[in-house]
Amino acid sequence: MPAGVTKRLVGSSVACVVGAAACHGSAADGTPPTGDGGAPAHAVPLAGYASGSRLRARVLDGGGEPVRFEGFVDTKLGVRCDFAVAQDGVVRCLPTDDWSTYFADSACSQPLIVAAPGCAAPPPYVRVSTGPAASCTWEPRLDAGRDEVLAPGSALGSVPSLYSSNGSSCGPATSMPTAGSTIYTAHVLAPGTFVAASEATDPRGARIGARVLLAQDGAAEVIGYFDEKAHAPCDVIQESIGWWSDLCIPTTMAWANDWADAACTQVAAHIGHQCPRPTIAVAATFMGNCVSEPMIHTYAIGTSLTTAYETSGTGCSALTPDPNGDVYFASAGPIDPATLSAVSIEPIGSSALRTYFRTSPEGVPVLPAGLGVLPNSQGALFRDVARDADCWATQLADGSWRCVPAAYAQLGTPRIFADSACTQEVVDAGDFSPPCPPTAPVVAVRVGAVSCNSDAAPVESIYALGAPMAGGTVYSMAQAGGPCLATSVPPGDRLYPLTGAIDPSTLPSIVERTE
Repeated sequence: MPAGVTKRLVGSSVACVVGAAACHGSAADGTPPTGDGGAPAHAVPLAGYASGSRLRARVLDGGGEPVRFEGFVDTKLGVRCDFAVAQDGVVRCLPTDDWSTYFADSACSQPLIVAAPGCAAPPPYVRVSTGPAASCTWEPRLDAGRDEVLAPGSALGSVPSLYSSNGSSCGPATSMPTAGSTIYTAHVLAPGTFVAASEATDPRGARIGARVLLAQDGAAEVIGYFDEKAHAPCDVIQESIGWWSDLCIPTTMAWANDWADAACTQVAAHIGHQCPRPTIAVAATFMGNCVSEPMIHTYAIGTSLTTAYETSGTGCSALTPDPNGDVYFASAGPIDPATLSAVSIEPIGSSALRTYFRTSPEGVPVLPAGLGVLPNSQGALFRDVARDADCWATQLADGSWRCVPAAYAQLGTPRIFADSACTQEVVDAGDFSPPCPPTAPVVAVRVGAVSCNSDAAPVESIYALGAPMAGGTVYSMAQAGGPCLATSVPPGDRLYPLTGAIDPSTLPSIVERTE
């Protein structure tokens, strides 16, 4: 166990972070521990993180508590980092810089780092994925692949023969760097360079707990949920792949999107052949074009199958067996969702911008909620109290942070216009046909180009919108001063005219800071 960390069992287990929060005992019957005055005690603050002596939290501050945790800064190395599985199989806080890499030899033992034309030299630490992990559990917030970190060396005067690896084999690279790129030598750093962490759990109610990574320097981060009744990790599908469900599904799950019979009427589930027997199977029924709100179905796992079936067009056909592929199970019938743990989404705090959290049935925060879909957003969803609307924390092209309305439409290229003179620009907000049209946007955003090794393109401008118009004939201009040409968009799409740029200073301000 890492130094400076104490783990204590409480029914399931409760982790205490020495120096980060007080550690308390508990009743032998597994009820949540209590602090002074009888209030529930927790191993990490309810904001979902704690800074350590070396790893300091990087947060987005909307003007009050709780702030939104965004990751750590390794103050010894001077880099941002997040937790991932390192080459030695230990969870460590690894630098977040991710650059294009190749190898200089046919054994893929001599790494090279590529800097695109016009880009600066690589940073001191470059993280590289060595291939996806053969994971048998669903880990949406922890990269389970074995990652390594490279230290760049000197620039090469010319491009050598390049090789690439797919994790299991090494061969000549099939795609080349952009002409004019600079190639740097590199060497792999020892995993022990980076702060290690271990996992424990922290109760947040009778049924839901928090999965916590405890770093050896005293830092902590909540990375998921724990079903206290089932004594097993669980997670909320909506946060990970866009399916709307408050159910906390066991992470040892199979996907129930195949069939057990030649008529394709009896549900079957599949999981990797290297995995133990799953505890549940999950499927979703999509309602028309409403991919954002399908109905979640859960099934018990039945007997193993030697043959499974899939639908193809209007027919039902047997799947080709693959000894190195998935294994299949028949469904033993549906599971009542009421028997599963559930969490809710609540805006927490008392400031003008309130942070959304997933909460236990008792209302205790477990984990910050929401994935960033707005370009260059950090996944931080806030509630703008004054506007009574949700907004994303987004870094603009000038480097400032603002909370941009979550109901937005993104302007595409080429630009489209409502008139044949190409003077009234419009944004296509997508298909508003029944049965379930999307939320009407309140702003449009224009996004710039991704530069060098940036994770996201900057949001260059934000526009107010006028009354909607139906799709049909529109006009486009590929470049300023070019011809204005007639084109069309689907009639079910809804177009909104841009009525003027919004001054970003009128949007709620957010401060990014390191504690």
